Amino acid sequence: MIVCVKVVAAKVAVTSHVGDFSARWVGDPRPKSGDCIDVEVSLGHHSLTWGADICAAPVGAERGLIERDGTYIMTGLAKGADEGGGLFVLVAPDCLVLLTVGGACPRDLDETLVVARSDICELYPTNL
Repeated sequence: MIVCVKVVAAKVAVTSHVGDFSARWVGDPRPKSGDCIDVEVSLGHHSLTWGADICAAPVGAERGLIERDGTYIMTGLAKGADEGGGLFVLVAPDCLVLLTVGGACPRDLDETLVVARSDICELYPTNL
């Protein structure tokens, strides 16, 4: 995901095609204000719990990543699950995120719009 950033203390303010939000930057090199860079997104430090932190999105929800009152809300189209408890979520045509889901996650989620919430969002430099 390509983002343009403004550095604000320990966080970076992000403007991107999936939403505008601030997040903690992890890794080197640390971006400078005005940089447009490719990043990886991490939502939460723990497994998300189906039915609590992640669930089917309400009708009419739009895909994207926003920050509201200290909570990060990521909405996207489920694109399958892996055997380790990961759920692939397509947030935008060029932004696929792997979320770790603990507990019982329905296996028939393909093409279901889901929403995940966390109080933690981190950005990393893309390691290609």
